[in-house]
Amino acid sequence: TPTQSTSSINDFARNMLINDCDHLQLTEDSQQVVVYIAGYISLSLSEHIQCPDCLSSLNSNLISSEYVRNLNQGGLTLPCTSLQHYVLSAFCLLEVSEREIRSSTFPWISLSLALLNIATVEWDSTFACICHLEKSKELVNKIISNIYFNNLRKQVSETRRKDQVAAFKSNKRQKCKT
Repeated sequence: TPTQSTSSINDFARNMLINDCDHLQLTEDSQQVVVYIAGYISLSLSEHIQCPDCLSSLNSNLISSEYVRNLNQGGLTLPCTSLQHYVLSAFCLLEVSEREIRSSTFPWISLSLALLNIATVEWDSTFACICHLEKSKELVNKIISNIYFNNLRKQVSETRRKDQVAAFKSNKRQKCKT
């Protein structure tokens, strides 16, 4: 039944949280990309939640990232520090848990959402007011999971494609030699 499935996914996710992602540090380049993604998430949240309190806490006027500063042509949303940290922590958690998520029998997105929903209960979430916090976190977690696993699928597909091209070229060379 759907309830048992969700319960099983949540139980599996809770067991995965034994892994601690404090030791995982993203590179400076990856951190800057996370700031950019957090800006995208901030823009998406502002389109879904019209609360003035939430909107005022979502954005920052401080552009601390050189990467984001270079990409900004005036329309880029700059996320608040709380959202940046939340997104960074979520990507670290997914990075640490990726192998277990991919090897489980559960759908990747469903399991990653369960993992994020359980893990983020204690995280600093001052990017939304208390009235809209759950809805905001749900949307943020969904966007993060989709971005992470869509990029992972692209990497896997690209690797397969490169392997297929290499095999094709190798076969072509073999035929030319004979």
